[in-house]
Amino acid sequence: MKNMKLKKNHVTLIEVLIATVLTMMLLTSITFLYRQVTLINKESERLQKEQFRLTYLEKRLGSIIPTIISPTDILEDFYFYTSEALIHDNQSLVFTYDHGVNLDKNLSNHLLGRLYVDSKKNLVLATWVSPRRWGINPNLEMKREVLLENVSDLNFEFYVPPKKDRELIVKPSKQTPDILPENHWHKTWSYRHNQLPPMMKIHFKKNIDEKPVPFTFAFSLPKSNLVIVYDQTGGNL
Repeated sequence: MKNMKLKKNHVTLIEVLIATVLTMMLLTSITFLYRQVTLINKESERLQKEQFRLTYLEKRLGSIIPTIISPTDILEDFYFYTSEALIHDNQSLVFTYDHGVNLDKNLSNHLLGRLYVDSKKNLVLATWVSPRRWGINPNLEMKREVLLENVSDLNFEFYVPPKKDRELIVKPSKQTPDILPENHWHKTWSYRHNQLPPMMKIHFKKNIDEKPVPFTFAFSLPKSNLVIVYDQTGGNL
C-alpha cells in the first residue's frame, strides 16, 4: 500500500484580512448598538425624572390649594391675592391655608404662603406663620421650599361663576366684596375682592432641553363662597 501524502491547507493572507475585517465590523456594530441602548436609557431616565418632578409639583400643590381658608373664617386670617413680581415679569400668589397638625407648633394650623419664581428660576413656596400670630413670636423665619427648577412665565387665572341661585346654597358674606364679571376667567385677583374663587389655574413654562414647555394645572377651592350651581342637564346656571 502506497503511502498517502497528507495535503496541507495553508491559510492565506487574504483570508486573514477578510476574517479581521468581518470581526471589526461585528465589534463595531455591537459597540454602536450598546452605545445607542445606553443613550436611550439615559434619556428615558431623564424624562422619568422630569415627569416625577412635575407629578410631585401637582400633588404638592394639590395638597395645599384646597386647604386655602375662606374669607368667612372666624380667625380672620384670610389672604388671597396676586401680585406682580419684580423678577422676569412673573406673577406671585399670596394666600393663607390650613397646614393642620405639625410637630413644630409654628408650622401648625393657619400659615401664610406665597407661590413665586425666584431669581434662579425656581418655583418656590414661601411659608410664614399667619399674621394673626406675628405678635406672639415676631422673629420667626420664612420657610422656603423649592417645588420645581427652571421655571418661567408664572401666571394665574381665577374663575367667577354665574351668581344665579347661589344664595340658596351659601349664605352671603357679611363683608361687601368687589363686584367681578361673572362666568369669566380673571388674570389677576385683588385683596379688595375679599372672596375666594371656586376654581383657579396655574400656568408656567418649564425649560426642557433648553426649550420652554408650557404647563397648566387646574385646582378647585372647596371653601369658596362663589359656588358653581349646576342644573339638572349638567350645565351651570
